[in-house]
Amino acid sequence: MIKLTDESVIIKYSTLTFSIDNNMAQAQQKKAPIGVKVLTGLAVLTGVLMVMGGVALMALAAEIPLALLPPEQMPLIPALVMGIGATLVAVGGATILLAVGLFKGISLAWRAMTVIAFIGIAASVVSVVTGEIAQIGSVIINGAILYYLYRPNVKRYFGRAEV
Repeated sequence: MIKLTDESVIIKYSTLTFSIDNNMAQAQQKKAPIGVKVLTGLAVLTGVLMVMGGVALMALAAEIPLALLPPEQMPLIPALVMGIGATLVAVGGATILLAVGLFKGISLAWRAMTVIAFIGIAASVVSVVTGEIAQIGSVIINGAILYYLYRPNVKRYFGRAEV
């Protein structure tokens, strides 16, 4: 049975019921703003590079010549390199998932991106204060990302616009 109304479509077949209402159809039809597409592309690129780097470090950990290490560091160094590689793979995978969420307009991805940008600004400000003046570029980039994420059309895309 198919039931059509002004606000929804309901399809019933045996024990299965599928329902599409106006809100779901509108959510599926929304287009990502160009800046969100750029952030998505950069997040995917970053995630892929992190995963590749992590896999390379884990492979390198197995190849560290133990004969060249002092006896007390033999098990420590390869384990440390392996742990860093595994962490990079995990963070890279999470970054790719964030990119998918950004592209699909998922509100949680917007929140995660704003938190990451705030953390980036805080860390960069600390670096600038301690003398790493080159980190000013990172403050500017993260500030621009935050500014963009709080634009009304971007917030609306993520379902975060004020009523």
